[in-house]
Amino acid sequence: MLSLLNFFKIDIPKNRIFGLDLLRAIAILLVLFGHSKHFLPNNIAYFLNKYILIDGVGLFFVLSGFLIGGIFIKDFEKDISFKSLLNFWKRRWYRTLPNYFLILSSLFLLSIPEIDFANFKYFIFLQNLYSPISHFFSESWSLSIEEWFYLTAPLLIFGILSVSKNKISLKYSILIIALLMMLFPTLLRAYRYFTLEITKSFHTWDLYFNRQVITRLDSIMIGVVGAWLQRYYPSIFFFKKNILFIIGTMSLFLLHIFQASYDPHLYITSFSFNALAALMLIPFLYKMNNSFSNKVKCNIWMVIICKSITYISLISYSLYLTNMSLISFRIPNDNNNDSFNLIGFMAFWIISFLLSTLIYKYFEVPTTKLRDKK
Repeated sequence: MLSLLNFFKIDIPKNRIFGLDLLRAIAILLVLFGHSKHFLPNNIAYFLNKYILIDGVGLFFVLSGFLIGGIFIKDFEKDISFKSLLNFWKRRWYRTLPNYFLILSSLFLLSIPEIDFANFKYFIFLQNLYSPISHFFSESWSLSIEEWFYLTAPLLIFGILSVSKNKISLKYSILIIALLMMLFPTLLRAYRYFTLEITKSFHTWDLYFNRQVITRLDSIMIGVVGAWLQRYYPSIFFFKKNILFIIGTMSLFLLHIFQASYDPHLYITSFSFNALAALMLIPFLYKMNNSFSNKVKCNIWMVIICKSITYISLISYSLYLTNMSLISFRIPNDNNNDSFNLIGFMAFWIISFLLSTLIYKYFEVPTTKLRDKK
């Protein structure tokens, strides 16, 4: 029994920012509940979807923009060169691509002999660049947005710095690109809303506005703006962080509950408002460690809870990639929407966590470490 537990045991790195781990854990749990609600009775699923299940992917976008944006800001401060740009991409791709290609290849193997060769576009992240994504690996839409963002945003910043021969500082180059990359998707969504000859519905919103690269880049950039503020104007970023956290939390739930009532807002501006609300949480969560760690050490249950949160955060990327197309869609579900498919629901959660733990420990960690080798 002990050897089995050790097989699944993962090492928790030190010096992690617990507040950001908490946000990441909440985000992935929201995604998992969203992908398992079809196992629940219809009335419970409706209640969760209407009042509880805020946009977990939107939280990921802002958090990712904040963290990775902070990395490329520091990288460019040390060395503004194409070499530093390549190094940034190398480290980013070692972190994300091995897991993605592992799951993508597994899905192709499982689809034999009915392979649709059109799905090979998933290997180069063209599945939702400017058109609706297919059902083959539909949850990959958000990773595609992130990959295109981290390819284009640093390149555009590097381009401004190169063309201006550093007459425009890094600080203002980032600000210029941030404004452009927040403005363009918003204008594109407005254009589509008023010209798209398709009946306005949740399906239209999801495929043509919510899950396309060119319409969602602003969500991640808002996180980068947070990293920019923290780097250059920390007093502004952390100003009234407790109040901002309360306002941000309330805003996320209120925007989620009421956004469907305002069509133009839902299609055009809801993404930006939700991202701004998510950004309001980060200053408070970023500083949580300073006042929280000593209290935790004095309570064994708090230690267990905190380690569980960090554990969920660590395996969140593997959970994101495996939970739907690889697991949820393959669990038999005879739920008639009035009953609770307990077996299916439990199987989804248990398999998701066990498989993701194994992938994280024996594949994700080793492949990520390769980026540090010369």
